[in-house]
Amino acid sequence: MKNIVLYASVTGNTKKLALAIARNLNCEARDMQTCSLKDLKDFRYIIFGFYIDKGFMSLEVEKIASEIRNKKMGIFFTLGEDPKSERVVALKERIEEFFVSNDNEVLELFCAQGAISQELIEQVRQKALAEGTPITPEREALWERAKSHPDENDVLNAVKAFMKFK
Repeated sequence: MKNIVLYASVTGNTKKLALAIARNLNCEARDMQTCSLKDLKDFRYIIFGFYIDKGFMSLEVEKIASEIRNKKMGIFFTLGEDPKSERVVALKERIEEFFVSNDNEVLELFCAQGAISQELIEQVRQKALAEGTPITPEREALWERAKSHPDENDVLNAVKAFMKFK
C-alpha cells in the first residue's frame, strides 16, 4: 500500500479529519492504539494526525511518533485555538522539527481548530477561579467559535492539503 492515515482523537475532531483525508486518498485510516510500528513498514507515506494536549502532542502520541523514523510524512493536528495565531505558527515549527529530528521528511503540515471539550473548559474555569484570574471575554469568544470546528471548510482544507499524497 502507498498511504495510511494514522490518528489519535479524544473528542472526535482529529478523527473527523482523518477519515475525510483517508476517504479522499482511498486508503486506510487507523487509530494509533490499534496499530504497531511494524504495520507501518510497507507504507510509502504516513499521514499522522493528533490533537494538542497542554501545548504539544499527548505523551502517548509523542511516544508513538518518536518511534517513526525514515518516513515521508504528512502531519495534521487539531487544537482549540485559532490556527493562524502566532502561538500556533511556533507550534507548527516545533512539531516539524520533532519529526525531522527522527529522520522523517515532512511533506505537509496542516492544522485545524477543533471544539474544546466542556470538561476541559470547566477545568480551566475552576483553575482560574482558584487562582483569582478571570477568564477574559476574548477567551470566552474563542471557546464559543471553537464549538463549530472542525467545520465543513476545515475538512475541505484538510483534504486539499493532502491531495499531493494521491
